[in-house]
Amino acid sequence: MDELRMIRETLASRPPSASATSHARNRLTAAIAEQESPAAPRQRRWSMRRALGGAVAVAGAAAVAVVVATTMTPATQAGHPAGPAAVADGPGPASAHTILLAAAGTAGSAEIGKYWRVQSVGDTGPFRVGTAPHQYDLVDRAVTEDWIAPDPRNTSYEGRRDLGHRPRTETDVQAWQQAGSPRQWEMPGNRRLTMAPGKATLKTIENSDFLLDLGGFTSAQVEQLPTDPAQLRTMLADRIAAGKDGVPAGTPGSDQRMFGTLIQLLVYVPAPPKVRAAAFGALADLPGMHTTGMVKDSEGRAGIGIGSSVTTTGMQTDAQLILDPSTHQILSFDTSARTTGPDGRPVKEGTLVILKAEWTDETPTAPTIS
Repeated sequence: MDELRMIRETLASRPPSASATSHARNRLTAAIAEQESPAAPRQRRWSMRRALGGAVAVAGAAAVAVVVATTMTPATQAGHPAGPAAVADGPGPASAHTILLAAAGTAGSAEIGKYWRVQSVGDTGPFRVGTAPHQYDLVDRAVTEDWIAPDPRNTSYEGRRDLGHRPRTETDVQAWQQAGSPRQWEMPGNRRLTMAPGKATLKTIENSDFLLDLGGFTSAQVEQLPTDPAQLRTMLADRIAAGKDGVPAGTPGSDQRMFGTLIQLLVYVPAPPKVRAAAFGALADLPGMHTTGMVKDSEGRAGIGIGSSVTTTGMQTDAQLILDPSTHQILSFDTSARTTGPDGRPVKEGTLVILKAEWTDETPTAPTIS
């Protein structure tokens, strides 16, 4: 209990609520006048629950790491820093191991509701638009809200709303403004990109297996997952080794893949509280876990960063989890990969932002974030 008290005293106060941050999520909002534009049809993307998959897969003789996350985007701007911004105040003496064990205690004491509700927002892109010298990159932002019933006999739901395209970085905002601040763009193939948000939808979804990249677990199998961190980690490592990439257990590649798998389990699987506690405990025991200080996610919410770095042949992969220091809710998960050597270059980057991940008895509704 002394460790838990230490964490509360040394970490910053609770960040703003998801509702508050959703209204201030992008600094360019003030520059965009309220104006209706016809929303163009967009290609349906996988739900974030299905797209997350394993965070890192190691494939081929060259052991090339590939980041798989909600917003998998090529890092096209060499000077663009990926990942969250640092906050001035550090986390004090609390270690990653201590923080994750505290999160395990919180998760293990939760009460199960009718639905495991996950509200997440992500950017897809980049999309290069404009004409020289005012070219810039856009991303397409969308919010997805899953209402997952742990009992497969009950109905689960997925809500979704496209929030429109926005300039990707501050540099892109400046280029967009210099180009006259357009609100829509014509693309090849008669495709139109627009800043106008789409219509919110809510539809039923099939209760299928979970952790499909590990061969899949039924709802019944999820209920029976080990509640001991070491046993859970061993079982998942065996699944990772038996997968199509065949990453051997106990290797750096397996540990990095384990990081992403445990995040997927914690975020998108309606696992019992004791299983979720075991997942946090397994994270705490992964080699190389370290705190990255107080940081802010892409929504401006402050949290404690917990990171891991793995170098394989020709590739360095970094992953960072951001936890709310008060509730231990996962705020975001960032991954990036770059080649090593003097000519190292970014390969992939991804950010999964979680606004809500909680048990609830509320009636499912379509997302209301604008």
